[in-house]
Amino acid sequence: KEALFYSLCDPVKGRLDELFSQFKIFESGKNFRDESFLNSFISITAKGIASFVNEKRASLLLILDCSAGTRYEGYRAEVAEYLERHFTNDLSKTQKNGENLYVMRIIAVNLVQSIIDIIRRNKGESWSGKIIAGYLRYHIRGIAQFFES
Repeated sequence: KEALFYSLCDPVKGRLDELFSQFKIFESGKNFRDESFLNSFISITAKGIASFVNEKRASLLLILDCSAGTRYEGYRAEVAEYLERHFTNDLSKTQKNGENLYVMRIIAVNLVQSIIDIIRRNKGESWSGKIIAGYLRYHIRGIAQFFES
């Protein structure tokens, strides 16, 4: 049973780590106020995530939501902490204060939980792509206010 769990989850974790790296490279130094870049980023990111969700739904749920007692038990929290660090590092100097640091934590946890909810309710790649694109647009536009100088 354990071997089966890891045979399903190990490749998914590797691919998740790779996707995070790719997204970080793609967005590095970019301006999310640029509508052209924003639309491109959302389209590419949503399609990539939706394809992954459609292909690996069960494994994603295992690793992100059903991994108690395994080496992935804290992976959901690790993803949220990674996102929190990413958001915190991008805060403008005027926005780096205790309250906003905590807001970044809340935003990161909500993002991870929202993606898990989308994975659970997946109705196909097209549906997931539209939902993820809408959520990313909401997320990016909302968080952008913290990154302005």
